[in-house]
Amino acid sequence: MNETEKAYIAGIIDGEGCISIEKFISRGNMNYRLKLRVTNTNMLLMAYLTLCLGGCISTRHRKEPNCKTTYIWSLPGQPAVDCLKQVLPHLLLKKEVAELGIAFQKMKRGKGSPKTDKELAVEEAQYIIAKNLNKRGVEIL
Repeated sequence: MNETEKAYIAGIIDGEGCISIEKFISRGNMNYRLKLRVTNTNMLLMAYLTLCLGGCISTRHRKEPNCKTTYIWSLPGQPAVDCLKQVLPHLLLKKEVAELGIAFQKMKRGKGSPKTDKELAVEEAQYIIAKNLNKRGVEIL
């Protein structure tokens, strides 16, 4: 990606994206994963992101008659980090949560490695911080 494309994608992530740490249970164990998502009604934008960065597109059909179909592009784990590292200098609104996501993923170990209580506590703390950074609404300083 050239610098213009990096800046463009950073703007898309700032405006339409979400950088989150998800919590889920798998095989009876608590797990956490990084996910980068962009939601939009323009399929060409989703195709552009997939062409540039990989990932997958899912579709959400709205029941309301006047609503367009919504597309969700997502990129998990290390591929999300690879993208975030490239666009980080251009992010404005989501820079802090991007840095958290990069740090979170850096601490991950391979699948099948049992986590210590300390590692789980750190991941839970990062999950809570990311959740707070992603809260909707206006914050008055």
